[in-house]
Amino acid sequence: MFVRLKAGDLRAIQVSVIQDPAHRERAIETYTFTIQYFEDSTNVKRVAGLELSCAEGPRMTVEATNSALQGLLQDTMRMCANMPELPGM
Repeated sequence: MFVRLKAGDLRAIQVSVIQDPAHRERAIETYTFTIQYFEDSTNVKRVAGLELSCAEGPRMTVEATNSALQGLLQDTMRMCANMPELPGM
């Protein structure tokens, strides 16, 4: 995911909240982070903004989305901090 984000190829991330791992198709909530890019003066794609949408609710502002995504990534990094590296990384 981060490699694709850095390359400017990642268009969206979808996060689902699932209560029963045996029934992943029954998501309680689903959030979609849509990523917009721009090309800088050196033709490198840079993140221009994020938009968060939820099936049950309205779209959020870029500022609220950035804050929510930062919190999600920080929580994910904390959870993964003590895990072994993936093979080949």
